Amino acid sequence: MTRKAVLFFLFWGLVLQALAFEEKPLSIEEAVSVALQHNPEVIGAQQALEEAKGLRLQAEARPEPRLSMSTEGVPFSLKSSELTEVNLGLEQPIEFPGKRPLRAKIGGLDQDIASLELDRVRISVTARVKKAYWKAVLADRTVSSLETLTDLLETIIESSRIRYQAGTAAYGDVLRARVEKARLQNETIQARQEREAVMAELVLLLGVPTEGPFILASDLSFVPFDRTLEEVKEAVRAVSPSLRIAGLRSEQAEAAAALAGKNRLPDFALGVFFPSLRFNAWGVSFGLSLPVSRSRTEGERLAATARLAARSAAAGANSRRLDSELETAYAAVRAAADQVRLFERELLTEMEEELRSGLTQYQYGKLEA
Repeated sequence: MTRKAVLFFLFWGLVLQALAFEEKPLSIEEAVSVALQHNPEVIGAQQALEEAKGLRLQAEARPEPRLSMSTEGVPFSLKSSELTEVNLGLEQPIEFPGKRPLRAKIGGLDQDIASLELDRVRISVTARVKKAYWKAVLADRTVSSLETLTDLLETIIESSRIRYQAGTAAYGDVLRARVEKARLQNETIQARQEREAVMAELVLLLGVPTEGPFILASDLSFVPFDRTLEEVKEAVRAVSPSLRIAGLRSEQAEAAAALAGKNRLPDFALGVFFPSLRFNAWGVSFGLSLPVSRSRTEGERLAATARLAARSAAAGANSRRLDSELETAYAAVRAAADQVRLFERELLTEMEEELRSGLTQYQYGKLEA
C-alpha cells in the first residue's frame, strides 16, 4: 500500500472519529421522550402490565373439561369376569355461581392497577429526568460563571500589577487577587466534577448508551406559578395514579374477601360416559366437591379480611401523605419564586453593575482594592 493511501485512510479515520464524538443537542422534551421509551423502570412497568393481562385472561377462563376413564365389575378374585366394564367419559367441572365473575373481577382490577402503575412510573421518570436535566443545565451554567469570574480576576490581577509597578498600589493587592484566582480555579474544578456527575445521572435515566457527549439545548427560564394550593390539590387528585391505585386495591381486596366466602361452597362436575360392553348405551355422571377443610376456607377468609383492612387504611394514609407533600412542595415553589425575583431582577443586576463600575474606577486609581 502506498504512502498516499495510508495517509488517506488515516485522515478519514480521524474525521469519522471526530464526528462520532461530536456534541449532539438534547432538549428537555427529547430527553423525556427518550427516557419514556428506554428507561428500565418504564420497560419493567410495561412488561408488568402485559403479565397482568395474561393473568386476567387466566382468571376469566372456565375450568377445562377432563377426559376420564373408569371401570366397574372388577372381581376380588384373580379370575376374570365377563361383567367387568370400562367406561370412557368426558367431564366438565362447573364452579359454584359467582366464583368465576369474582375471580375475573380480581384479575381485571389487577390489570387496571398495573396500567395505573405504568402511568405512575412514567410520571416519576419524567419528573426525575427533568430534575436531572435542569441540574445539569445549572451545573453547566455554574462552570461558565466561574470561568467568567476567573477571566475577570485576570483583568484585576493585570490592573493590580500595573498599578504596583507605577507605585500607586501595594503588592498585597496583587497577592490577594492571585489567591482569589487560585480559589476560583479550585471551585471550577469541583464544579466540573459535579457537572460530570449530574450528566452521568441523566444518561442513566435516559436508559440508552450515548454515542459521545451531547449539549443541553434547553435553558433555564423563570415561569411564574400563579395557581392556588387548592387548585393544585384538586388537579393532582383528579389525575394521581397513586390515589386511584389505592382505591382499586381496596376494591380488589373486597372482591377477594367475597371470593373467600364463596370458596366454602361446593363446586360441581357434570359428565357423559360410554360403556365398553354396551355400545348402544350411554350414561351421565354428576359430581360435587366437599369443602370439608375448615382450615383452608377459614384461612382464606382471615387473609382476605386482613388484606381488606390494611388496604383501606393505606388508602386513607396515602391521601393524607399526598396532601402533606403537596403543601410542602407548594411552599417550596413559592419561596423559590420569591428568591428568583429577588436575585435575578434586583440583586444580581445591581451587583453586576457595581462590579463593573468598581473595576473601571480601580483601573483609573479612583478606588482601592
